[in-house]
Amino acid sequence: DTAEFNAALEKLSAIRAPRIAVRSISVDGGAYIMDDKPLLLVAHDYDEDINQKDGWSFLEERVDWTFTIWVAEEFYRSFSSPMGEYRSDDPYNHQPVPPPRIDVYVGGDGPIVWEDVKVPPNVRVIDKRAAAAPVDVSSGGAVRGNLFDMATHQVIAGADVMVMKRIKPRGLEETARTKSDDVGAFSVLGIPEGYYQIHIEAEGYAGRSFGWYDNRSGHSFHDLDALLVSTGSLRGQVVDTQGNPVSGVKVEARDSWGIDGLGYE
Repeated sequence: DTAEFNAALEKLSAIRAPRIAVRSISVDGGAYIMDDKPLLLVAHDYDEDINQKDGWSFLEERVDWTFTIWVAEEFYRSFSSPMGEYRSDDPYNHQPVPPPRIDVYVGGDGPIVWEDVKVPPNVRVIDKRAAAAPVDVSSGGAVRGNLFDMATHQVIAGADVMVMKRIKPRGLEETARTKSDDVGAFSVLGIPEGYYQIHIEAEGYAGRSFGWYDNRSGHSFHDLDALLVSTGSLRGQVVDTQGNPVSGVKVEARDSWGIDGLGYE
């Protein structure tokens, strides 16, 4: 119940963790400011099917809250090492270790009453409930953002913003599309339940995918500032071990990086 959860928050607040080197962190694909608080509480709407959606179908008990803390060495090995196992466009790539975190699921028939939760002063709250969204998400999820040139930070107008739904096994299909306006802003409303990737293309720029947007609740809000770089070209020659030219070889650029030092896919 709420009292037990408040006790868990008190234990969370006792953890000694370094304040991250940069104040912006990635939480489920979105960027948030930590405000110099080293610990994190994320609130979600309670969903009776959460066990199925979050891969906990093996559990018979209902999941009301979860606790996550990274082993720093393993995090750096996975996301910062040249031998890491994740792609350059992963939201955690070359980022500081995320803060110790509790996710809580409130509302509905859940036992935790959000209004009675007592948040310790050193815990940052990110409220992802539908009631906390700055736009109406009653009829579906919403994506809102702004688009800029990475080199100049000037706005990019007329870009195509696509909301791509993940489908099994590893495919994507376009669910919605819009364009950035004269000030580089864009928004998509009424997005159906699902797990999505945001992809943006603009004339003269290299297209880019921006992490993942979790709208499995059907009422999730996602906000981002997106940056694109101008297109370039790469010339070369494919040869065999004896130096002879080889024709018909497919050449792809993968795990690329933007001029900001972050992954660009």
